[in-house]
Parts: sequence; C-alpha cells; structure tokens
Amino acid sequence: MTQEFTLDSKAVESGERAPQTWTDAEEAAAVRKVDWRILPFLAIIYLMSFLDRANIANARVANKDSKHDMGTELGLTDSQAQLAVSAFFWLYVALEVPSNLMLKRATPRVWISRIMITWGACTMALGAANSPLALILLRLALGAAEAGLFPSAIFYLTFWYRPIELSWRIALFYCTATLSGFVGAIVAYLITMMNGFLGLAGWRWIFILEGLPTVLLGIFCLWYLPSYPETSEFLSDKEREIIVNRLKGYSVNKHDEENFNLKSFIATVTDIRVLSFCVAYVLMVIPLYSFTFCFPTILSLLGYKDLNAQVMNAPLYFCAFLGVLASAWYSDKMRDRSIFALGALAVSFVGYIGLTLFTDPLLRYFSGFLCVWTYVAVGPFLTWLANTNVGSTRAAAATAMVIGCGNIGGIIAPYLYPIADKPLFRSGNIISLVCLALSIAIMFAMRVSFRREGKQI
Repeated sequence: MTQEFTLDSKAVESGERAPQTWTDAEEAAAVRKVDWRILPFLAIIYLMSFLDRANIANARVANKDSKHDMGTELGLTDSQAQLAVSAFFWLYVALEVPSNLMLKRATPRVWISRIMITWGACTMALGAANSPLALILLRLALGAAEAGLFPSAIFYLTFWYRPIELSWRIALFYCTATLSGFVGAIVAYLITMMNGFLGLAGWRWIFILEGLPTVLLGIFCLWYLPSYPETSEFLSDKEREIIVNRLKGYSVNKHDEENFNLKSFIATVTDIRVLSFCVAYVLMVIPLYSFTFCFPTILSLLGYKDLNAQVMNAPLYFCAFLGVLASAWYSDKMRDRSIFALGALAVSFVGYIGLTLFTDPLLRYFSGFLCVWTYVAVGPFLTWLANTNVGSTRAAAATAMVIGCGNIGGIIAPYLYPIADKPLFRSGNIISLVCLALSIAIMFAMRVSFRREGKQI
C-alpha cells in the first residue's frame, strides 16, 4: 500500500524545493506540457457543467412570445419552476463528499468520465420532459450525476501542482463558469431558432444540444485525461521524473485510491475552520446563484425580450471572466488569496446596493456588472481552502464538504426572486446583501486568525 500524501508545511512556507537533477528550463517545459494537457480540458468540462446546470434559466425565457415556451408546454407555475431549479442541488449537495472520496478509489480519469457521461445524459433527457414532475425529477437526477465534479477537479489539480501554483490554474478552468453565462446566452438564443424543428420546441433543443457534447466528451475523457503524474503516458521518462520529484515536500506523491484515513476524515468534518469555510461559502453562493438564475428574468421584466434578454446578459459574465483571471494572477504573485476574495465580495456588495436602490432600467443593468463579481471571489477562496487542508483524505473531504455545503445556496437562491416581487425584487436583493456582508465578516475574521498563527492567507 502506498502512503498518503503529506505536506511539509515548513517547506511550503519557506519556498524550499526538493533536491533536483534538472534545469529550470526543463522544469518549466514539463509544467507547461502538463498545463496544456490538463487545463484546457478541465476548462471545457467545467464550461459544459455550468451550461447544463444553468440552462434552465435560458430555457424558461426561450420563445416566450410563442405558445411553445417551457412554461406553456409543461403547464409550469412559478413555484414549480423554482422547485425545478433548486431540485438540482438536493442530491448534488448530499453526494459531493462521497463522490470526491470515490475519485481516489476509481481513479480521476474513470470517475470524472463517469460524472460527465451521466450528467450529459440527464441533460438530454430534460428535453423530453412532459410535465412539471418529470422536469423536477430529471433536475434531481442531473444534480446526483454531476455531484463531485468541481471538488474533484480542484483535488485533482493538487496531484500535479504545488500549492502556490494552484490559484491561477483553478482560475483558468473556473473562469469558464463566468464565460458560460456569456456563451450560454448566445448559444441558447441560436438554438431557440430551431423552434418547431422535428416537431420539438426551442427550449427542448437547448437541453438536447447542450447535453450531447458532454456525453461525447465524457467518452473521450476515458482515453485523454491522465490520472496521476506517476502513471502518465503523455510525459517522457525525464518529464515524469521532474513532475513527480518537484512536488516532494509540498503536497503530492503517488496516490493510493484505496487509502482512506477515517481519523483524518472525522477530524476534517468537525474542524471549526473547515466549518467556517462552509458557512462563508454558503453565504457567498446564495447571491451568486440567485443572480445566475434570476437575472435573465429581471432583464425580460425590464423590457428586454428574447434576443435582448439573452444577449444583454452576456457582457456581464465576460466582465466577471476577466476579473477571475486578473485576481488569480495577482493572488498567485502576492501569495494572498483571502484579500482578493474579500475585495471581490465588496465589489459585488456595491452592485447589490445599486440593484436594490435604482429603479432606472439602465442603472439596474449596469449594477449587474458589479453583482457578478461574486464569481471572482470563488477562485481565490477555494485556493485558500485547498492550501490550508492537506493530506489525501483531508483535502478530498474538506474541498467536497465546503463546495457541497456551499451549494445549499443553490437550493435557497431560486426562491429569493418570486415573480410576485417584480419588477424590482428588493427583498431578494436585500437578502443577498445580508449574505455578502456576513460572508465578508467571517472571511475577515478567518484572515486575522490565520495571520496571527502564521498560516497561509
């Protein structure tokens, strides 16, 4: 049995490197080869996941002026639509930790492929929904299928990179979540032009055509994605030696998928700091998801219909996309994650103040450019989490637990903006403001505590 990953915290804090028999140029070339093999693929996977979980928002407003929109065809009430949105997160939350632990047993290549194939199939099946109940049950199945993807991706990156290299890499695939809002709005509009093709409404084609590529990509993943540096075939012997040995004294050696440390697991899920990360993330995710799911509806009520409602949503997410990349780059340079997470949440807080106070449609729209900065906070926040929870079982459990608990926000978010509160939705905006304020307070207290103890921030 191989031994579990451990972190030499003194080596990390001092920047000490394992003894090397290679040049810096060779190391840079090997890391760059890993980057090109792994990061674009993870980015595409995460883009597809966000498209498939959030496309229900675009499907709801697709072909709204016809008799073939989702609400009319399914007889969907506002409360049933909210239930369908939140249903995704019920099993998604419950299965995050078990799924991430299974990554060790099944290997990353096999487990991530399984996640993709099953969630893509569930997305396609949503195009066949014929009742509100069927829609809700299929969203429930979609959440169960996709559970574990994001924490698995973060955990997976710790197999290949040093802690100080994680923020930028996490951002490179996570930023596609913001890009999905940009891409999804445009793709959804183009797909709705197929309204009536083969007798199917445009909203059904959104689910079918956005789910199919995920299934195909999941099959491709079985061949393409390397599980561990030690067993990778795309690296030469010299490159493999470099990647494996440069991580010694940091976080990774060879993983044993059967190695589960029960004592470490219990210590992790009862750790007050891990629980603090959980609470801060829940409070962050509530406004993030409420904005994702509800802003297209807000735009439609402000007078932007069909094309305008879809496309006007896109620039906001492109702004967040740039913010994610910028914050990750500078947080890696400064080796300070928490300050960037706090700053991004503060920007979002200002945006929600504008969304609450302004009545002018244009001012409300531009407030949205600030609200989406909640997305910018997620990357540095989760890198901070990953860098402060090490060891194979602890890293898997902490990452999945925080992300899983955070997605409870996805259950709550759809209910913050009921149609009855139109057009200003002030109660939902005020709740989002309170959540952001509390998340900022918790994170600031954690930052102060970590600094006093000399831990990573």
